[in-house]
Amino acid sequence: MSAHGGRSAVAQGDARGNWLLGIETSSDVASIALVPTASGVGHGAELSWPAPRNQTATLLAQVDHVLRACNLEPEALGGIVVATGPGGFNALRVGMSVAKGFAFALDLPIFGVGTLDIAAQAFAHWGLPVRAFVPAGRRRAVFADYLQLGQALRLSGEMGNRPIPALAADLMSPTVLTGDLTIEEQDALR
Repeated sequence: MSAHGGRSAVAQGDARGNWLLGIETSSDVASIALVPTASGVGHGAELSWPAPRNQTATLLAQVDHVLRACNLEPEALGGIVVATGPGGFNALRVGMSVAKGFAFALDLPIFGVGTLDIAAQAFAHWGLPVRAFVPAGRRRAVFADYLQLGQALRLSGEMGNRPIPALAADLMSPTVLTGDLTIEEQDALR
């Protein structure tokens, strides 16, 4: 009997290694995703939830929830992808620890991806430059700019750090801004 109520080790005949588990805990909203690595094995799933200062208490339960919802056992995983920041130090540490635990326990490769890269790529199909940012405290944000190159966005220059009201001050063309802001911070950008 398995840890998940006797279900088979992998869903619908999936071979071991056909799924990636993504973990993103760099902000007050945590996210996980199951992504198929081969065609015909399933559609994947994504879950985001408010987790200010409680990723430790919620992350493993949410991973278990998504695996169950997809009728998958951990053995179906072929790798772990984890956000590496920038972001909240303790929040990132929780995500990386859980990712390392899965990778070690299941003998899986682990891949780190920058938080700003993750945020920017969600807008790659828009055909516009992207400025991705995360709050850095004291009304400041860490940001990076991305330019469209073919079908993907590529980092343009280095990361910066500036006051939130100045995030859009130097933009000369239409640009997607993506990041977490309060209503007051959004108003300061206008």
